[in-house]
Amino acid sequence: MALDNAESVRQRLFLFSGGTGGFDSLLTGEATDGICNRLSDLNFRGLSCSNLNHLLARAHQPSVSQGFFRYYWLSAPAHIYDVSTVPGFDDTYTRVDLVLTLDQFSWGLSRIYTDSLLLFGSINNGFRALRLQSFTSLSDLFNGKRRRRRHDAPW
Repeated sequence: MALDNAESVRQRLFLFSGGTGGFDSLLTGEATDGICNRLSDLNFRGLSCSNLNHLLARAHQPSVSQGFFRYYWLSAPAHIYDVSTVPGFDDTYTRVDLVLTLDQFSWGLSRIYTDSLLLFGSINNGFRALRLQSFTSLSDLFNGKRRRRRHDAPW
């Protein structure tokens, strides 16, 4: 794969550029160029939770917990849907402690957006409700939803 530059990052992550002023504004606004430049460098410098929080701050967005970061970018837990079927998944994501590729970053964003829309009605509502939770509380939340869904199934 060719090295990403800021413009190709912007194009590849266009789906996540809602620009409503909330979390979906991470890739829009005055900080976009710097954020996309940093994301274009993932192959050389992985992205930690602290690095992500720095990017969020540049976009005037609140930080996330280490558990949230790990849950969405570094694990494939039992969930209300099979997270390994989300486009961009690779099982190596569960064996690292950094976001190392743009595909991995996109995969995590897809999961956040999907969960937010399914359970909270909007990306911003979901992000606000989930961003500070621990890994364990996120796992418990989605395991509970998964069990209830299976129990309530008409078949």
